[in-house]
Amino acid sequence: MSFLYKWFWNTLSSLGLYNKSCNIVFLGLDNAGKTTLLHMLRDNQLVQHIPTQKPTMEELSMGNITFKTFDLGGHAIGTIHRFLVDTYFTPSQSAAHLA
Repeated sequence: MSFLYKWFWNTLSSLGLYNKSCNIVFLGLDNAGKTTLLHMLRDNQLVQHIPTQKPTMEELSMGNITFKTFDLGGHAIGTIHRFLVDTYFTPSQSAAHLA
C-alpha cells in the first residue's frame, strides 16, 4: 500500500500539482520596506527592522507553496549590487521591486 501512496504523491509532484516551490528576489531602494513585507508575509505582523546589511534567505509557506525568498537590501554600492543581482536573480522565478 505504501508503494501506491508514494507513487500517487510523486506523480502529483512531477506534474506540478503538489508542494510547489518558487524562488523570489526582493529588490529596491533603501528603506523601501522589503524586509518588512517579507516578515508581514511570513509572520502576519508588522515589526520595525534595522536596515538589511547583507543578503538574507528565508523560506515561507503559503498553502502548499513554499517560497525561498532572497532579501538583497538596498545596497548603495553599484558593483556589489550588480554582482548580488546576478548571483541571486538567475535561479529565481520572480522578483519583487519596491521603490
